[in-house]
Amino acid sequence: MKVGFPLLCVAAIACGASIHAAPPSGFRYDPATQIPPQRPPATVREGFTFLAAGDLIMGQPILDQTDGPLEKTLEIVRAADVAMANQETPVFAQDELQLPPGPGGLLIGTPDVAKNVKAMGIDVVSVANNHAVDWGLQGLLETMRTLRGAGLAFAGGGPSRAAARAPAYIETPKGRLGFVAAASTTNGPSLAADGVAEAPARPGISVIRTTRIASVSPAEFDVLKGIATRYGSALSSGDQLTLLDQTFRVSSEPGFTYVMNPIDEYEVLKAVRASKQKADVAVFTVHAHESLIGGDESPIPADFLPKLYHEAIDAGADIVVNHGSHALRGIELYKGKPIFYGIGTFVFQSHVPATQDWLERFGLDPRTVTPGDMQETVFAQDPAEWHDSIIAAVEFGRQGRVREIRIYPIDLRAVPPSKLRGLPRLATREVGERILTTMRRLSEPYGTDLRIVNGVGIIHPAAGRP
Repeated sequence: MKVGFPLLCVAAIACGASIHAAPPSGFRYDPATQIPPQRPPATVREGFTFLAAGDLIMGQPILDQTDGPLEKTLEIVRAADVAMANQETPVFAQDELQLPPGPGGLLIGTPDVAKNVKAMGIDVVSVANNHAVDWGLQGLLETMRTLRGAGLAFAGGGPSRAAARAPAYIETPKGRLGFVAAASTTNGPSLAADGVAEAPARPGISVIRTTRIASVSPAEFDVLKGIATRYGSALSSGDQLTLLDQTFRVSSEPGFTYVMNPIDEYEVLKAVRASKQKADVAVFTVHAHESLIGGDESPIPADFLPKLYHEAIDAGADIVVNHGSHALRGIELYKGKPIFYGIGTFVFQSHVPATQDWLERFGLDPRTVTPGDMQETVFAQDPAEWHDSIIAAVEFGRQGRVREIRIYPIDLRAVPPSKLRGLPRLATREVGERILTTMRRLSEPYGTDLRIVNGVGIIHPAAGRP
C-alpha cells in the first residue's frame, strides 16, 4: 500500500533556510556547485515501478464514466508503486469561496476531483504550471488544501519559495521516492518568494525564469533597430536588442534560444540533490511549453531543457518528466536515466466558467449561449495531435538500475456520447501503432531505440547513449 509523506518538508532542511538572506561576501548562485562529484545511485528494491502520466485537466470527476478501455488504463496506473501527474486544474469549493478570476485561462475543478485523482491511482502531483494562479494566489492555496485533504502528495507550490522548491516524499515497501516539481511556463504573479526583512513570504510556485531570444537575419535586425530608434523603446547592445519585452539576436538560423535565470537553476538543482539525499529514487518534473521554434505543437523542446535535465540527473534525479506540451515529444536516455520530453495530456475534460470577458473575447452573446456552448467554442480548434498521449512505466532492476521502460499509447479523442471526450483510454491497435511510431521517430534523434511489442513501446537503457 502506498502512503504519502507530508507534502512539504521543513524549508531549512530541504532547500536551505538562508538561501534568500543576504549572501555572504563573494557568494554567487552557481548551478555547477549543486552537482556532486559522484552521482548517488538509486537504491529502490528490484521491481519498483514508477509511472508518469501527463496533465490532469479535469473539471469534474470521471470515474463514474468508467468503461472497459478506461479501466484498463487505470489498472496500469494502479499497478505502479508510485504514479504521478500534473494537476493542471485548480480544485476547490468555488461555490463557497467565490474567488475572483486571476490571470490565465480560468480552469477550475470541483473539490471531489482531487479524491477522484487519488482513486485513479495517482499518488503525487505537481502544482507548478501556467494555470496554478488562474484564481489568484488564494486559489493556489485552496487547491493545495484540497489536494492535502484528499491524501494526494504534491510538490511545486507552497506558502513560500523554500516550500515551493521543497521535495515531496512517498513511502512504498520497495523504497522512498523524492519528487521535485517546477515550471518554466507560468502565468501572472505565480513566483513564490521567501520573507526578506520587512517583506513577508509570498505563496506561489517553483518557477524557472528564462529569457527568450529570437534569432533574426541581419536585414530583419536592421528593421527592428529602426523601429526601436523611432519609438525609443528598446535596449540595444551590438547584435542584440530588446523590443516590447522580446529579445532579438542576429543569427543565420531562425528559431529561439533560452537563457535560464541562474538563481532558479541553482535552487531547483539544490532541491533535486536534497531529495536524493533522503530518498531511494528521485524524480524531477517541469511544466514547460517552450519549444525550439515556438508553439505547443512543436515536437522539439527548447534548448535550455536538455541542459537542465542533464544537470538534474547529474545532481541526483533518476527520472525526468516534462509535461505542459500537449503534443508528444521524444524520450532520451542520459546515463541510463530516462528523460520524457513530452508525454501529452492524461485527462482532457476542462471546465472554463463563461465569464463576461471570455464571452466578449469569443464574440458570444450571454443571452443565448450555454456553458457547454462556451466549452465547445474554446476548444473547437485544438490540434488533432493534442489528443494523442502516452503513459510511461519505468521499472527498476538490480542495483537500482532502470531495467525496462514501457510506453502505453493513450487516445483522448471524442467518442459518443460527448461527455466521454478527453478520457484516457488505451488506444486501439491502429491508433496505438501510429502513436508509438511517432514516439519512436521523435526519440531517434536522442539515440533511443523504441521497439513496438504487442501494442506497447519497449525501451531498454542499454539502447540509449551513455
